[in-house]
Amino acid sequence: MFWPLPSEYQSALQYPHFCLLDDTLRSCIPEKDKLGFPKAISGSFAVVFPVYSNSTKWVVRCFSQPQKDRQERYALISKYLKNNPNQYLPDFEYIANGIRINGQSFPIIKMKWIEGELLDSFVKNNLSNPNVLKRLLVSLINLINTLNKSGIAHGDLQHRNILVVNGEIRLIDYDGMFVPGLENYSSCEQGHPNYQSPLRTASSFGKYLDNFSAWVIYLSLLALTIDPNLWSLNANDDECLLLKKSDFLSPELSPALTKLENIKNPELTRALQNFYNILSLSPEDIPMLDPQRTPPKTKPPKSISPEPWLEPFPRPTNSQFTIWGLPEWISGISQTRRIIQQSSPDMVTYSNNDFRNSRLFLIVGILLLLFDVSIFALNYVSPIYPSAFFLIILSSLSFLLYLEYRKSTVFKKKKILKEQIIEVANQIDQSSSSQRLFEQKMSEVRKDEQKEIDKLEVLWNSSSIRAKEKIESLKRTFNEDIINLHNEQRTITFNSEKNKMLSLKSSEMLKAKLKNVLIISAQIPGFGEHFKNLLIRNGIICAADIKDIEIDDIQNVHIIRADRWPIHITGIGPTKAAELVRWKQQIETFWRNQINPTLSQSELSSITNNINNKFLELKVKESTLNNSYLAKIKQITSDCLAEHSALAQRLIWIRKQSAERTEAIKIDLAASKEQENNLKSEHIKKQNELATLNSTQNSHTAFIFRTIIPVSENNYKAISTKITRSKKELSEEIRGIPKFVKDIWAIITGRIKL
Repeated sequence: MFWPLPSEYQSALQYPHFCLLDDTLRSCIPEKDKLGFPKAISGSFAVVFPVYSNSTKWVVRCFSQPQKDRQERYALISKYLKNNPNQYLPDFEYIANGIRINGQSFPIIKMKWIEGELLDSFVKNNLSNPNVLKRLLVSLINLINTLNKSGIAHGDLQHRNILVVNGEIRLIDYDGMFVPGLENYSSCEQGHPNYQSPLRTASSFGKYLDNFSAWVIYLSLLALTIDPNLWSLNANDDECLLLKKSDFLSPELSPALTKLENIKNPELTRALQNFYNILSLSPEDIPMLDPQRTPPKTKPPKSISPEPWLEPFPRPTNSQFTIWGLPEWISGISQTRRIIQQSSPDMVTYSNNDFRNSRLFLIVGILLLLFDVSIFALNYVSPIYPSAFFLIILSSLSFLLYLEYRKSTVFKKKKILKEQIIEVANQIDQSSSSQRLFEQKMSEVRKDEQKEIDKLEVLWNSSSIRAKEKIESLKRTFNEDIINLHNEQRTITFNSEKNKMLSLKSSEMLKAKLKNVLIISAQIPGFGEHFKNLLIRNGIICAADIKDIEIDDIQNVHIIRADRWPIHITGIGPTKAAELVRWKQQIETFWRNQINPTLSQSELSSITNNINNKFLELKVKESTLNNSYLAKIKQITSDCLAEHSALAQRLIWIRKQSAERTEAIKIDLAASKEQENNLKSEHIKKQNELATLNSTQNSHTAFIFRTIIPVSENNYKAISTKITRSKKELSEEIRGIPKFVKDIWAIITGRIKL
């Protein structure tokens, strides 16, 4: 069946009493446009004409394309709506034979005119009145709840199918509607792409069809109530409210969604998170519109199935790097260790037992006794003798004390303690150096791990970029193919096909006429019987056998036959060949003007069938392109996700290896620290022991000097008083010095036993 063009419907409706077959509409008067023709409102698959019948205004909806089982669908829809009236769905009547054009009847939809405003126009006019838009949101929610409870889906919720009547929503255009009873049917249309899930296919047909569209419209209206300036994002695009198909396919590149994310509004944020969640869901799994629905705790990927590969590289955060960094208990350790200062006493000390068991004590006692007796005896002789004797005795005493001290146990103990303290200090220093080395190793492990992670991130991003470039290239190719299909569809009109058939028929008639013009009986300038026979022997029997001539580089003439076979006939030069072609063109022109082909009714019907078949072929081709596009997108996505999965596994392995190496270093570092603490304790213990020996030594040194000094001091005072004696007394005392010295020397050399 040939389907009229919108212009043909418009021409026919100039005479409604002839073309309209419904009794009510037959007497109607169409609303006129500026040119005086019936006003036409064109849609995707139909054209609408408002008409007046008495005081009632009606809508006549005429279909511009064929649709399988349209009558059965509308019969089920009409029956269900009559049995289950719905305030949002105005009643209608499907008339199978509603309008007659060129002797053929076509279906129409008859519906009362609804005075309202299309959704996009209503929103634009009320951007400055958010309360009106909020009431519209409530009406939208009520609409979706009512349709869902009734098991109905409109199938193509969009701004041109939604009328706003006194602030309430009304729906029109029921071509893609689903009602109970249509379960065994498939979707006859995909809906407006700016309101439908990109994952929707022809098999998607059920009461869930409006869920995605409802979320899109709700999110758009809610955002516009909060920020009316968002309307300017699509100022040059009248095919959406706010969001469009490209936003669904690539949400991370969407300026509109980016703007919505930056708006700090809890209600909008919740709706946006819910919207992100449904992008990756199939139409069957998309939940019904519910503004109070709690979105998933984890925000879903901001890409639907065509582009889930845009997930960022899972770089560990600072907190995640704790296991590879320095432990907290190490952070306070200084890079350089301070060695505890060693205290070296100024004076040597002895224990009581050392002094009492030593010969030094006996010698010191005898010398002191001798010294005091000598001083007392010589006090009456001369002041010089006691002084010299005092110096000798004091020097000897000091030397003997030093020799005996070197042999004492205390000296040896102090020497050993000092050596041990120095050794422990060196071990502490070595332990500190080991800890610095461990810390350096941990830093190197972390640097190595960071380098590997950076490499993985580069590979991750490269994989995403490659996938994105492939997707973009595929999108461009797909869009070009779709545009070409649509352009091809626009060129398929009844008149163009009719002209093609007439042209073909005219060519066939002309060819038949040319076949009747025989070369042998024709009057061709310059061609006698001889050349005519040569032409006939070479397959040129009639005018239809001549196509054209060609002249090669050496001026040989080739006559191109109708079968495109070139022949060369000796004696026929360029002039004769030109005359032959001119003769054929004159005959062709003559008969072309005489031929006036016409098409029979069957041929016209075949044109209509051819047009319908071509439309179906284009639909099939478009569906094939779409399926191929989605399959390629899926494959690219799958490959990208596989690469990301391998990189993620590699990242886990790297982090595990780094953690194991770090833990091993931690164990060594803890052992070194424990050893250092033990060495410090031992160092302090040795210091305390040395301090104890020094304290004992100081007390006994004080005891010796307290014993020596008082006795010697008193005798020395006595000696000093003798210095003032007379020279005579002094000279007498000097004579006694040699004997005194001899006696002292005898005592020192041991000839005189003390």
